[in-house]
Amino acid sequence: MTKGHIYVAGPLYGSGHQDDNIRVVLETATRLRQLGYTPFVPHLYFFWNLIYRHHRDFWLGLDRDWLRKCDAMLRIGGESPGSSIEEVWANEFGIPWTTIAGPAEVESGLIVIRKGVPLESGRRV
Repeated sequence: MTKGHIYVAGPLYGSGHQDDNIRVVLETATRLRQLGYTPFVPHLYFFWNLIYRHHRDFWLGLDRDWLRKCDAMLRIGGESPGSSIEEVWANEFGIPWTTIAGPAEVESGLIVIRKGVPLESGRRV
């Protein structure tokens, strides 16, 4: 049984290189899974978009739908217009979120008690 569904947000094009950004998000998601969480990684849409091109609004619509179903959002730091939008949505939906620098911060054990309760580590909103 999962400890919770975690939406993993972070830069794709905003800052850094997209390959590195995808790697960091996947490392973070892997660590979350090892800790018993079920991560959702919207960065994987990058590969879908390589085959079936869609406008940014198409992807943001999917992001919004999935975020609404998650128990919390974990944002990886860096410039990311999409993640900034997702922060607004998380607040709108009452979904707790925090920002981390990268996967190493997950090592300390991110804990989500239940939907609507702030994350125990990092910055909270």
